[in-house]
Amino acid sequence: MAGEESSSTASNAFSLILQALQTAASIGILVVLAMLLIQFKKFSDPDYMFPVSIDPDYTFSGAPPLMGGFEWSIERAYEVGNSYTLPDSMRYHLKLLRFCDRVTKIMSGNNASPLGMPPDSERVLLMNILEEDLNILEAQELDIIHLVETRLYLRVFYFFDSSRFEHRRSGILKAYSTAKDFIALANSGHAMFNYFSYSPIPNLKYLVAASAILIQVLNSNFCTCVDYAAGVSSIEAGLFALRSSSVEGNDVFVRASGVFYQIWRRQKDDQELKKQIPTLLIKSRLSASLLYDSLWKWRQYHIKAQTLDKTSSAGGGTTNDDPGL
Repeated sequence: MAGEESSSTASNAFSLILQALQTAASIGILVVLAMLLIQFKKFSDPDYMFPVSIDPDYTFSGAPPLMGGFEWSIERAYEVGNSYTLPDSMRYHLKLLRFCDRVTKIMSGNNASPLGMPPDSERVLLMNILEEDLNILEAQELDIIHLVETRLYLRVFYFFDSSRFEHRRSGILKAYSTAKDFIALANSGHAMFNYFSYSPIPNLKYLVAASAILIQVLNSNFCTCVDYAAGVSSIEAGLFALRSSSVEGNDVFVRASGVFYQIWRRQKDDQELKKQIPTLLIKSRLSASLLYDSLWKWRQYHIKAQTLDKTSSAGGGTTNDDPGL
């Protein structure tokens, strides 16, 4: 008798649990439906402002974020004379962001290439078109520092050219000139209104790209095409700018300054290197390839120095004092 009562109690408990789960599932479905209804009502509201989708994987040093898509209200904000129109300074900045987004998609959208780059034959034409379009933007408004950042982002891609030497050299020298301009503008802005203390982090990361470009060009055979002394001054100004952008000890800007200083110190007297064209060992990171390439070279120097130190401390082989090194 007791066994039957125990079995009946267990059966009743199981039934109650099953009913509770069914009720919870029904409530869950209702909650989901309610959320969908709320979202639908928001989307059907003509005054609702959709957020812009941003892919965080593209927020690399010296590269703006890839914008997943421009919703209609953002398109309207880009225009003049409607309720969504932004103030002129913000609207011009949006134009430059749209341009950078276009560059990113063009330079990464070729599924036939492992790097996503368009073919060299097409890239020459595309770069010429993008340069001309940016010139048109420059003539429309004045926001000089954001314009130079955008031009720097575009011209980094000249380092990826391989088929036309003259086009590549001309483009890299343009990138070099733009890098110098950006560092000069940033330091000037810091002197006037403390630019490094208040500028957004993505803007300051262009200092990294600019420093990498200067070191690449001055430590190659392209150094004969530029004012070498002025370039050295720009590198020193870039390192100062990176250190001035620091907000705490040994943060990313302090470390970047140290890495670029070590690369510059090791390469500046390398005459063999100055007989070679600027090259990228790493090309898989879009415009961030310059940063990764610099880190790779720094790592190689660091490994070599550690090996020499170990050899020296072991009492054999070459040492750091060997004049042949």
